[in-house]
Amino acid sequence: MSCEPAQAELSERTLPSSASASQKRTIRQLKLKNFLSFGPEGETVELQGLNILVGPNGSGKSNLVEAIALLRATAGDLRGVIRRGGGVREWIWKGRPDDPARLEAVVENPAGNLPLRHGLSFQAQDQGFELDDEWIENEKPFSGKKEPYFYYHFQQGRPVLNVVSGKRKFKRDLKREDVERDASILSQRKDPDAYPEITYLSDSYERISQIWD
Repeated sequence: MSCEPAQAELSERTLPSSASASQKRTIRQLKLKNFLSFGPEGETVELQGLNILVGPNGSGKSNLVEAIALLRATAGDLRGVIRRGGGVREWIWKGRPDDPARLEAVVENPAGNLPLRHGLSFQAQDQGFELDDEWIENEKPFSGKKEPYFYYHFQQGRPVLNVVSGKRKFKRDLKREDVERDASILSQRKDPDAYPEITYLSDSYERISQIWD
């Protein structure tokens, strides 16, 4: 499967009249692992503002669209999208059904110095599903730093947020029970003043549209 910039199967809901496909995009890159037809070795897909998916039947075109639909749902009803897709086991690669599926996106961040990286990992749990990890951070470390600055890390059950208060930024540890395990943090913390990057991601995903909507 290849993904080429052209007239779109995937596009933004609105494009300013002065913007071209190369000027306007939300998701720059997707990484998929153990997710639908993408196996444990994973696959990275680069995206432009407008994209057309090219490839034979069974190459993963529809599954890439499903990945973007799942990302869009993290801002709201993630449970509903999983359920309408046949349940969590239908989203996990059949070759390793007991391993978590992993989805990661690099997203433009016009208000920041670096793009954002948003990732989530989920697995079957009893009759439902749960997120066993989620992370929101800069795509790359700042100069002189070893690790990217993060805005949220679930840390496999030890969630922590970086919070803005006035001109201060500080880490806030959350209790595990304060974070719903079958919903993204994007749908649980929406405050542009305290969590500007989280709120921006949520708003950006909600603007993503598919042409058959």
